[in-house]
Amino acid sequence: MRYLVLWVGWYKYKPIHQCVVHIDIVEDSIIIQCNDTEESIVEKLVEMGIYQENISLNFIHPQHRGYLEIAT
Repeated sequence: MRYLVLWVGWYKYKPIHQCVVHIDIVEDSIIIQCNDTEESIVEKLVEMGIYQENISLNFIHPQHRGYLEIAT
């Protein structure tokens, strides 16, 4: 399953089409592809009972994911 939140519309005379949140669910894993919000989606998911091991932040380069306390 794939979930997207998009900004779509106009700003003055320019069209806007921007991804704000992109989450993929594959089997028992939640893959966050994009989070352009001030909210921590990971914290919200953990509060809802999702295990951190099942959450992956794919918008962070693999070399830098090792510094995080959640799954890569």
